[in-house]
Amino acid sequence: MLASLLLAAAPQFGLQDPVQVSARLEPEAAAPGAEVELHVDFQLEPGWHLYHPAIDPLNGIAVSAAIPEGFEANGPIRTGLPPEIHELDIGDKTYAYEWLAPGDGLIVPLRVMDGPAGSADGKVEVGYQACDDSSCLPPETLAVSFDFTRLE
Repeated sequence: MLASLLLAAAPQFGLQDPVQVSARLEPEAAAPGAEVELHVDFQLEPGWHLYHPAIDPLNGIAVSAAIPEGFEANGPIRTGLPPEIHELDIGDKTYAYEWLAPGDGLIVPLRVMDGPAGSADGKVEVGYQACDDSSCLPPETLAVSFDFTRLE
């Protein structure tokens, strides 16, 4: 119980988030109509995990990414690896949880929309909830920057 309270209060006391998030566009430069992929990468401190997008919403808050401004969806968001399945026995029932595999991230297929040519700082809203074996931090939503150059 005390650990849960401390984790919930962590942001108020300036404690470090155990998750670092970065994003990159491949390719970094493209013309309107071009297909690109946004890669959202997660670095976790040992002992922490994130929930895979395949998890049942009743079992956890999955990692997510919004479609950034200046782009449109070009297919479903996916991961590079299958989820890691973790089982928990409670009483006579076993529960299976899908965790994001270590080193995995999100791949967001996009199409570049019309707009002015030139370099820009793109931003993607990323959601997640970090958990360890005994508790979870409050859900997070971060605006993560990535470089992008719209060609003519």
